[in-house]
Amino acid sequence: MTNKSKKINRFIRSPWAEWIYVNLPFVFYLVLLSVVYIFNTHAVERSLREIADLKKEVNEYRYQSMNLNQELMYESTQSQLTKNLQESGIKPLNKLPHKIKVEGENK
Repeated sequence: MTNKSKKINRFIRSPWAEWIYVNLPFVFYLVLLSVVYIFNTHAVERSLREIADLKKEVNEYRYQSMNLNQELMYESTQSQLTKNLQESGIKPLNKLPHKIKVEGENK
C-alpha cells in the first residue's frame, strides 16, 4: 500500500462543531441581520442628533426674530421717534395741522 492510504484520518469533529457546519448559512444570515440592525441603529441616532441640532437652530432664530420685533416696536413708539428725529435736526410739530383749501375745489 501507498503512504496515502496508510494515513488515518485523525481529525474527529465534535457534534457541536458538526452542527455549526451544517447550519453555517443560517449563522451567516444571523450575522448579516445583526450588521444591518447595528447600521440602522446608528443611522437613526445620527438622524435624531441632526433633528435636535435643527430644533436648537430654529429656537435660536425664533428668539432672534422675537428680539428684533421687540426692538422694532420700541423704536416705533412716539417718544423714540421724536428722540431719533431731533438728533437728525427734525423738530416735532407742536401745533395742530391745518387743512389747506384750494379755490375751485368742491370737496
